[in-house]
Amino acid sequence: MSSPFTVTGRAATFEANVVWELKQGDTVVKKGFTTAQECCTLAPYSFQVSAPPGSYTLVVHDTDESGQNLPVDQDTKQIT
Repeated sequence: MSSPFTVTGRAATFEANVVWELKQGDTVVKKGFTTAQECCTLAPYSFQVSAPPGSYTLVVHDTDESGQNLPVDQDTKQIT
């Protein structure tokens, strides 16, 4: 996959916030957030990520409203 690459999906998240992390092993090498087109209903989102060549895990998740800052309702994809 070439860099930058575009990530697209659909999410039903609190206040339409979609959080993402690009990881190598347990190390977060990039992170960010975007907003889905609508709150609280399955709605599309997209964002771009730039990274050097390598193997990564992309983690996309909802925000944790409990205050513990834990990923909830997450999806992961392996990227090379």
